[in-house]
Parts: sequence; C-alpha cells; structure tokens
Amino acid sequence: MSTAVPKSPLGAINKIHLPMLHPEVITNAVKTGVNGISSGANALTSVGKSTSGRFMKGVSYLKDNSTAVFLYIFMVVLVILFILFAIWAFRKTYETTTILATPQNISNIKNQQLTMLEKRWTVVGQGKTGLSASITIPSIPQDQQLLINTAVLSTRVTGYTGPYDSGTFDEDNAVRISLASGARCLILEIGRETNSYEPILIYRDNWGIKRSLNTGSVAKVAQSIASRAFNKGNSGAPPNVADDPLMVVLYFVDTPDPVKTPLEYIRFLAKVSQQIQPFANLIVGQTPQGDFRRQALESQLFYKHYTVFSQKIIILTNADTTPFRRLGSYGLSGEIGTAEDLDLLVHVRLYSRESPSGLGITSSPTNSINPAAVITSANYWVNTPPDRLAEAQSQTKKAWTLVMTPVINEATAYSKDTITKLYKEYGVHSIPICLFDSPTTTNLYTGKGAPFESTAWVPKPALIQFIPPKPIVVQKAFPEANSGGGAVVSPSF
Repeated sequence: MSTAVPKSPLGAINKIHLPMLHPEVITNAVKTGVNGISSGANALTSVGKSTSGRFMKGVSYLKDNSTAVFLYIFMVVLVILFILFAIWAFRKTYETTTILATPQNISNIKNQQLTMLEKRWTVVGQGKTGLSASITIPSIPQDQQLLINTAVLSTRVTGYTGPYDSGTFDEDNAVRISLASGARCLILEIGRETNSYEPILIYRDNWGIKRSLNTGSVAKVAQSIASRAFNKGNSGAPPNVADDPLMVVLYFVDTPDPVKTPLEYIRFLAKVSQQIQPFANLIVGQTPQGDFRRQALESQLFYKHYTVFSQKIIILTNADTTPFRRLGSYGLSGEIGTAEDLDLLVHVRLYSRESPSGLGITSSPTNSINPAAVITSANYWVNTPPDRLAEAQSQTKKAWTLVMTPVINEATAYSKDTITKLYKEYGVHSIPICLFDSPTTTNLYTGKGAPFESTAWVPKPALIQFIPPKPIVVQKAFPEANSGGGAVVSPSF
C-alpha cells in the first residue's frame, strides 16, 4: 500500500500510510490478552472444581455460578478491548507517513543527509583548538592538565546520519563528519535484531521500534575511525585536534542475557572485539606509566597527564568484560582468541549511579567498586539540592562522567540552562549530541557563545577541578640529632 509522491530533494520517495508496528509490540499485547483469558479460565475451573460435588450438570453449574461466568465473560471482553486500544494507540502514534526501506529511498536519504551535514560541520570544525591549547591557555598548572579536568565534544549514534525518523546508517561518512566537527568522543550504540546474536548499530525509538531504514556495521565504523582519527585534513580531524586522544565508547543497548545465556553473551562481545580490530593497534597499551589494557589502570587513566594519550584511542564500555578472564570455566578457551578478547582492549568500564539505569545494559557498581567512569541522566544532577552541590561536584572529580538519555530524539534535547549547569556547576565531562539534530539544538553546544564554539575541549572551572595532593616532603634530621645508629661514642677526657 505505497504511493509515489512528487519529487523532492529525496527524489521519488515511496511511503506507506500504515503504522510500523513492531512485531514484539503486537506479540506482547496478544500475550497479555491470552494470559488474562487463561487466568480467567483457571479461576473459573477452580470454582467449578470446588462445586463439582454439588452440581453435576452443566446447566445447573451455569445457573448457580452465573456471577462467576459473568465475570469471566467480562474479563474476556475487557482484554479484547485492551488489545484493540493498544493497537489504536500505536496507530495514532505512528499514523504519520513512514518511508519504505527500499534501496532507492535509502540512497536518496543518505545523499540528502550527507549534503546537509557536510554543509553544517566540515568547515566549522577546521578552526577548532585542540587539547593542548585549551588546557594550557588558561595557565592550568602542569599537574592539573588531566583528562578528568576537561570536558570533551562528543557525538552519539556514531555511523548514523539521521534523521530521527526513517534515517540511514552511512558509516564512513558519518564518522568522517563527526571527526571533522572536532568531536573526540564517539559513542557507538550497539544492539541486535530480535532473537539475533549478531551485533549491529541500530536506532530505535522510545517504544523500542526500529526507526532507521537500515542497520550499521561496527566493523565499517572501526575501519573509518582507524583511517581518519589522527589524520589531519579534510578527510580526518581538524589540524589542531588530530593529535588529541580519541575516546570510543562501546555503549551496548542490548546483548544476550549474561546470566541466562553467558556463552552467547561472551560470543556476542567477542564479535564486537573482532569488528573493532582495525583500530586495535591505536589503542592505549603498554606505556612508561604502565599497561592500560584490561582495565588494569582504569582508576589512574583520567589522572595521568593528557600527553600520555596523544594519538591514542581510549576505549570505554558499559559491558562487563571480565568473563573473558575466565574463559576456561565457560569451556571457551579454544574458541576465543586474542582478536576476540574484548576485555583486553577495554580501558575503562562505565557504571550507572542510578538503579535501574535505563541506559542499555549499564549496571550499578557493588559497594566494593569505586567506578572510574559513570553514565547518568541529566536529572541525577539538576535535581541535586543546593546543600549537596559540593558533594555532587566531588563525584565528577572521582569519576569521568557521561550524561545521556536512554534514547535521543527531538523531545529529549536539554535546555541551555541545563547544559550550562552540567558543565560549569557540576563538572560533567561529556554530553553527546547528534550532529543531524536541528541547528537549534546543536547550537547550544557548538554555536556562538556555546561551550564548544571554537574548541574540542573545555577545561573545568578552576573551583571544581581535581587538584592532585601535594607530595609529603620528609624533612631531614638535624646532624646534631644523629645517634650513629646507636653506636654512641663516649667522649674522651
């Protein structure tokens, strides 16, 4: 039931006027109805059994249990009405025309989005200053020139060129434009199709319904990052930014259940590790300060001088990768090799300060863990009572902080006041944006007078920076106090 519409910047676009109902939505609604009917039937059966000694005839049963029968029929009708209402509600939600996922439509939308994004971002980013200039111009002391003391321009849904509804993944161009904008923190939102064990990049809305016309490849994004991240020029990062560290966040929206299906969970993460191998040789590894892989130094990473990470990739993830350290206990030692060992590549694990987090598979830390990095909602900070502001600020000194909404769309954009508070009052480090969002929204971050107007990095205000404790200098004892190790020589007369 598609119709051709007049030519537009997209060319001839085929649209469907029926709602895109996700199979899971209908399935869940029907299951709810069936369960309700089943419960009613069980209740009726129970009543029947309890009275079977008195009523042997079906007619007598119906006559003397008319109330129970009426309630059962009422329940069936109610459940049917519920299902119809659910379908109606989803139709109202998605009754706007939806573009069909044909190869021609996908190609046309890619071209339209690419033209728009290049016009908005490729020129603007070229003049941005990098980390070195941003952190030294305000005369920040050498020992405070740390990643924990800077906020970074960040983008999310990496690989997706938008728009929100009926958008497309165009991995290489999306990465190229993200880097050209000056962004040095890229968030890959990794999920899977229903009942699939293959990791993909996918955009879903608040209802869990797929809104992208196609899916993205983690491998293609990784290949683009590898070739462009530290490449100065039009095809890479702005000249002043290209030597800066790049943070890559592997943000898992959905994975196989690590408790119910641990083997599939490990294999799923292993596939992601395989797919990011193109930039494996660029990640921070063995350095004079130690080996940062396998989260060995995650508590120290953000407190090292920023130059330690020049032209290197720092990988963060919200997934628990520790099962890779116990492959033998899962019987996977011979199956999972070095290239599949995601734990080896990850420097820092992200936890949530809220429970439940609602942020993909992010979990809260146990009491014995002091997280080096966290993901929170904006409300976690802006709802802080004034008398607890100092406590909140101390948290962003102890952990690198990423602020995200579970699903980004036009309705979840933050206000200017919220953004200012998050960066300048609380000291968060990253609020990722979508480059394909409206200019009204993105200008709050990169427009005139915005935090990242002319730079990719913004130092925290001096009053909320982390200040390393000064080393304690042990004073030398006076020579007169030297007892010679106890060998006191008696004076001679």
